[in-house]
Amino acid sequence: MMKRTIFVLLLLSLLNFSWGSNMLEHPVYTEVDVVCVDADGDGYYYWGTGNKPADCPSWVPDDPDSDDSDINIGPLDQYGNPQVLLPFGITINSSVTYSSNFTLSNRIGIVTNGILTITSNTTMASGAIIRVCENGTLVIDGGTINNTNLILIPGCHVIIRNDGTINMASGIVFNAPKGVVVDIESGTIN
Repeated sequence: MMKRTIFVLLLLSLLNFSWGSNMLEHPVYTEVDVVCVDADGDGYYYWGTGNKPADCPSWVPDDPDSDDSDINIGPLDQYGNPQVLLPFGITINSSVTYSSNFTLSNRIGIVTNGILTITSNTTMASGAIIRVCENGTLVIDGGTINNTNLILIPGCHVIIRNDGTINMASGIVFNAPKGVVVDIESGTIN
């Protein structure tokens, strides 16, 4: 019996428990500790399980992203299956430059630390969007982007230089909500 007691005391000390205090301490988490983030740039946010935390920004949808590492997967459908979002999307999470003239037919999410620089003449096809998330950056450097459907999230940055131009799609108005930084060194937004 004495050996068993010594073993238990030794084990407890190795596990960094103190005898006589609360032997199992659990951290207490509140809603403030929940991170509400769109890591893939698809417009859906992930916060874990349960209802949307009250401190999530107002623009965050009520349904959480079921896979926040894939821009092509949105929230769960009514049967609990991940929804596939169309058209195919691309997540920009590093520095990328589009330097050839082309038509953009995808959804693009520029996420934290992502920088998309456009130096060419780019046209967006119907249904294509560019979503610049918090801490993401869109740079139009001497290029032009036409038929633009641009969604800017507070905390993002848009830079236009060297006579770059953003031409918004018909019926879409350029909208930079409070907290978005738009820096026009030389160029226009139409």
